[in-house]
Parts: sequence; C-alpha cells; structure tokens
Amino acid sequence: QMLSLLLDKCHKKRDLDLFMSIRDTIIREVASIPLFCKTVLLIENNSEFRKMRSLSIITHSFFNKNAMGAWLVAMFKGPRFAQNRVVDFLQLISNVTLNDLVGGKYGGDDLWQCSRSDIDSFISTRQETFEAVADLPSIIPALRILPPKSLEEAGTTSVVHYLLDKRMRRPWTLCSMLIDCMMS
Repeated sequence: QMLSLLLDKCHKKRDLDLFMSIRDTIIREVASIPLFCKTVLLIENNSEFRKMRSLSIITHSFFNKNAMGAWLVAMFKGPRFAQNRVVDFLQLISNVTLNDLVGGKYGGDDLWQCSRSDIDSFISTRQETFEAVADLPSIIPALRILPPKSLEEAGTTSVVHYLLDKRMRRPWTLCSMLIDCMMS
C-alpha cells in the first residue's frame, strides 16, 4: 500500500521530471522482481487478491513488459486455480485503460485531463506488454491446454488477439497450424 501511495503521489506531481523518473523506476523495479506477479496471482483468498489487485503498484506492475516471463506459460500448465488466475491476468492487462495508469482525475471532481505524453506512454506501454506476452516461447501450445471455457475467456482478450495476429503473420507458424488442424 505504501508503494501505491508513493506512486500515486509521484504522478500527481507529474509536471516535474524527477517525480516521473522516480515513479517509472519504482514501477520497473517492482515489475522486475522475479515471480512477483505470479505470487500475487496465486493468492488464494479472493478478498485479499482483489485488495492487492486494486493497488496501483500492482496494476502498473502487471502492465509492464518486465513482469512477463516463463512463469506465465507455466501457470497455463498448472492446476485449475492457476489456469483461472492466468486468464484473469490476461483479462486484466487487456482491460487496463489510460485512466487506470495515469491515475484518473486531475483538477477537480468532474475534470479528467491527460496530456499527449500520457496517451503516447500508454500506447507504447501497451504495445511493449503485449509484445512481451506474444514473444513468450510456447505460449500458443500453453493456451491450448486450457479447458474450453477458460480458453474461450482467454481468446476474447486483446492480448491474445494481438498474440495470434502476430504469430499468424509468420509463414512457418501458419503452415504448422494448418498441418496441425488437418491432422486433428
């Protein structure tokens, strides 16, 4: 909670480059902690998990390319609980909005403002995060392990759409998938 509070305070002082630098460093370093996101996702108590997920540091960490790794593919192969949480993760990073990342409202209760740099940063971060997921080795075979309902939920996320679009553009992948379909 303390890091989330600090992160939020740094962002409200966004006119100062120093505060933005501190904020970006906090996000990058927390997201880079090995298995941090996996540990948060595997919190069994749903109430505690929702509390953790609502913290800005968690949202920013989940939505950071440094957080992606082999742990994500391993969770697809894990028990049902892990599979459900990894689908939750895909939905979460797919549904993050600019408002979630820039902290929402500035200047009053009714006025929502963001700068062009906020928009550009959001687009860039989203692209980098989706790229990091799409570049994970064995991500498509891992998705196929999911039970049908979970696969359907994962398949409706923006990150999986991005992943499939990227992979389908590779000639060898397309050929391999066609052969796989014909053999099934």
